[in-house]
Amino acid sequence: MMKKLTIGLQVAIASMRRYGCLTGRSGISDCKGLSNGDYQDCFSCEKYVICINERYYQEHLPPPLVWDDTEKQGVTVSTTCETVE
Repeated sequence: MMKKLTIGLQVAIASMRRYGCLTGRSGISDCKGLSNGDYQDCFSCEKYVICINERYYQEHLPPPLVWDDTEKQGVTVSTTCETVE
């Protein structure tokens, strides 16, 4: 469990540095100052964030889709989100 958590945090930090992504919790103001729209989640490629009026809402993608922040949609191979097998 600890190894999986550590790997997850490493992926999140790498994603934040490389692509920019959101880390807030649902309904909390991680979207402050951002335009309404869809954004990459830092902790999971299978999720994305919707910002509406500076509020954060997390959504899940159905398998086998992962979020691509360039395309702003779920795709089978992402260019902006790295997964750890």
